[in-house]
Amino acid sequence: TLTQRKLVPQQKGDDLYYVYADAEFCKCLYAGSEQNYQQYQRLALQQRLSQERIMAAQMNENASMNWGMWGPWGGPGYY
Repeated sequence: TLTQRKLVPQQKGDDLYYVYADAEFCKCLYAGSEQNYQQYQRLALQQRLSQERIMAAQMNENASMNWGMWGPWGGPGYY
């Protein structure tokens, strides 16, 4: 009866827990405290920033190498 494949807050007494259930694929249940959830959020942010940096570096590399049929302008022999 738990929500599947979504991180859901659950109150148990005075404590708040976060639960992730996946009965279909991994047949698993993860549960953690507010502190565990905050750590998860920090790690997710770090991963997103890292992926964005990699994508930006790849785009810069691609842009610097895409001279088309003309080649780069300037430098020795072009004037």
